[in-house]
Amino acid sequence: MSDTSDKLYENLTKPHTMVLFVLLMLGLYWFTIFQSSLFDRDETRFSSATLEMLASGDYIVPTFNGDLRPDKPILIYWLMSIGVTLLGPCEAGVRFFAPVGMAVSSLLTGWLGRRLFDPLTGFWSAAILCTSGLMLIVGGAATTDSVLLAFIMTAITPAIFMLQSGKTHVGYLAAMLLGLTGAMLTKGPVGLAVPVLSMVGMLWFGNSAFRKAGKKSLIWLIVLSLVATGVFLLWAIPANRATGGEFAKIGIGRHIINRILEPQESHGGNFFLSLPFYIPVIIGLFMPWTLLLYGSVRALYGRTLGNEQSRAVLLGWFWPTFILMSVVATKLPHYILPVFPALAIVTAAAISELTRNPNGLSEKDRFWMEKGGTCYFPLMWFSTLALIGGPILFRVLNFEKTNLDLEDLIVSGTVAGIFQFAVSIYVLKAHKAQKYARCAKLMLGSTVAFWGIFAYGILPASEDMLKISPEVVQIINEKGDIHAPITVTGYEEASLVFYINGIRMQDKDAYPGKLPRGMNVIASGEVAQWAKVNEPGYLVLRQRDWDEITEKAGELPLTEIGHRWGINVPKGRLLKVLVMERGKMAVSE
Repeated sequence: MSDTSDKLYENLTKPHTMVLFVLLMLGLYWFTIFQSSLFDRDETRFSSATLEMLASGDYIVPTFNGDLRPDKPILIYWLMSIGVTLLGPCEAGVRFFAPVGMAVSSLLTGWLGRRLFDPLTGFWSAAILCTSGLMLIVGGAATTDSVLLAFIMTAITPAIFMLQSGKTHVGYLAAMLLGLTGAMLTKGPVGLAVPVLSMVGMLWFGNSAFRKAGKKSLIWLIVLSLVATGVFLLWAIPANRATGGEFAKIGIGRHIINRILEPQESHGGNFFLSLPFYIPVIIGLFMPWTLLLYGSVRALYGRTLGNEQSRAVLLGWFWPTFILMSVVATKLPHYILPVFPALAIVTAAAISELTRNPNGLSEKDRFWMEKGGTCYFPLMWFSTLALIGGPILFRVLNFEKTNLDLEDLIVSGTVAGIFQFAVSIYVLKAHKAQKYARCAKLMLGSTVAFWGIFAYGILPASEDMLKISPEVVQIINEKGDIHAPITVTGYEEASLVFYINGIRMQDKDAYPGKLPRGMNVIASGEVAQWAKVNEPGYLVLRQRDWDEITEKAGELPLTEIGHRWGINVPKGRLLKVLVMERGKMAVSE
């Protein structure tokens, strides 16, 4: 290595470099959470439940739109309530702890990389995890995923340290208990299953001496899991009693057992056909590091990387969770996030080896490093085309109908697309020359820069095209009375509830206790009768539903006070959503 390379190598191996990089990314993630409104539907459901909890003062039983929400345990709502208390009932408030979860996960992953391999692997492990595609998505989202991973890492990291040293340390046990309890209170039993099954897998892949040394860690994980379950029950039992047993019945029956046995909300399919589901998910959402993943995994299996201990840890970490998520009937991309730290460490180890010795990997490893480009470059170029051409094509096809302002989105998408394409050419040249460590540096720097462009330009510019509910609620707030009942038919998105209640909560005198329902849902056939009620009210519905209703019922005593064009992201459809005000005078039949 040259003098410059030696200096860079020395700097990257220092612990504070890893910490500073993760803090840089934490700042970028925090900047990102201010740049867009919430995405339907998971973000808005968690967020709405948090606002209702704060308004009611009931910190035991979460509700959404006034109804019981037993989908997840309570901790995520407690954390989100802290963010809302600090920043107000806004997007950044409910998203505040997601970047914190990212930072904790990345730092612990980096520290494990240092212990399992070497200091340079530590830096790259942390850097890869916090710049991988899936983490960039969930690390700024008002959901459980980033926080859950942080707790899983808090449990599994000291367990691995105990396995390595063979010593029981009170600090390790305290961290394990904190991680297991937090994971259980965030996601339920799956929060315990991942660390315990991972440790079982590590012992399975290890040799006899490794298994003997690791039994103590496994026993402690199981014992502390029981303690964590006891802490969990301190909340769960009162919550279940307060709901007459419904919390356990729905939370365990529908959201755990049924999700395992059959696909929920169309998230899955034929059991055998869906078994490979997470293979393309990893390929697509581990980007940009997919380029080096194939060769890194081959080097691990080929025993080019690491020793018996590090190989057993990484293989045991990956396979049990991958198999568990693959056989569960309900499948969503973010379910596989707990294996990403293991993938980050093995990829980082390969980069570290290639940095020290450009010819350090075997011929077969290099063959698979080359094959990584078969997915990386098509994905990069397709996303480049989407960034540049997508907004332009949408404008050409729909501008006259929607009259949406897409100028900023077209400009920012074009800038991001050109930047990404230019970087991919440099990466391609380095990849063809088999300079894989240089590929890693290019991808790291460009990913950070691209995400900055994305957060500053694309996210705020896409609001006009992708977000309907915030503007709909703003129409009611500016032209009507946000405190009046709001009814919906056909457009029943959870984001309406969040933005309605967010504005209502600003008037603390209006609702000293529980918030009213954010929205009341009725069938389209009930609209005509609803319109004749002599009370103030607002109706939110799609244009096509309004056309069908008026065709059957004739003219109704409702006045349009505004409308909003946009893409309904969960359904992927372009919609025109109307806001209708109900007349205040009684209408005789």
